[in-house]
Amino acid sequence: MYGTFELLIEFHQQHGYENFVIDYVFESSASLRDLLERLQVLDPAVHAYWLTCEKEEQAKRMRGRNRENLDWELRRFAELQEIQKQASEVGSLGEEVDTTHLSVSEIAEAVWTDIHSEALCGPRLCG
Repeated sequence: MYGTFELLIEFHQQHGYENFVIDYVFESSASLRDLLERLQVLDPAVHAYWLTCEKEEQAKRMRGRNRENLDWELRRFAELQEIQKQASEVGSLGEEVDTTHLSVSEIAEAVWTDIHSEALCGPRLCG
């Protein structure tokens, strides 16, 4: 999968695209580190963000989607939340952004602002 990300990004860079978002849930810092190392060959300024949310709010959001596998999604969220919490204690999963009280646009704005403030102030979390 990481090789596919590399190929897609390299192709799009060759055709004028500069910014890319990979929406993926990392379960270990080693997994994230592997992808970052691959992508930093294409662009040294790679940013990683770990989006978190309080359990009750995430359950509310999931219920609002009206999906058939709601019970499974709720169980999987709790499982992933615990896996990521433990993984973050031994390594980085990216800059944490608590999305509990944020809209989608506010989350995007927070990430965008962080990336641009880093460009002005120097690297904080690249790789």
